[in-house]
Amino acid sequence: MNLPGKRARLVDVVYDSGDGALNYTIAVLADSLENYPKDMQVSVYVRSVRHQLEREGLITAREEFPIVISGVPFTGAILKKPEKPNFGHFRGIYSTFLNGYIVSIDVQGRDEERIKQTLASVLKIEGRR
Repeated sequence: MNLPGKRARLVDVVYDSGDGALNYTIAVLADSLENYPKDMQVSVYVRSVRHQLEREGLITAREEFPIVISGVPFTGAILKKPEKPNFGHFRGIYSTFLNGYIVSIDVQGRDEERIKQTLASVLKIEGRR
C-alpha cells in the first residue's frame, strides 16, 4: 500500500493447478483519481499502462477495448509475454473508474481464453456505485 500516493494492491491470487494450462494469477489494484487529470478517460489510462508493459518486453496482442466484468464497464488490453519460441503467457489489464479510484484487474494465464474464464469465474464486484 502506498498511502501518500493513494495507491493500493488490494488482492493477489495465484492458482497453480499442476496443469500449466489452468494456472492463473489475478490482482486487483486501486489508484486514486486525484493522481490524474480530471478529464482523463479510462482508455488513456489503460493505454499508458500497456505502453509501460511494452517497454518491459511484453507484446500487445489486443489494444484497448470495452468489456463488462461482473456488470461493470471496463476498458481492457491484452499483452503477451514471450518466454520461449512459440511459448509464453498472456496478461489482461482491465480498468474502470469506481468511487473516486481507478480500479484495475491484472490477470495472467496461458492464453486469452484462460483469462476470460478467470474473469468470469473468480471475480465478482459488489457494492459498486
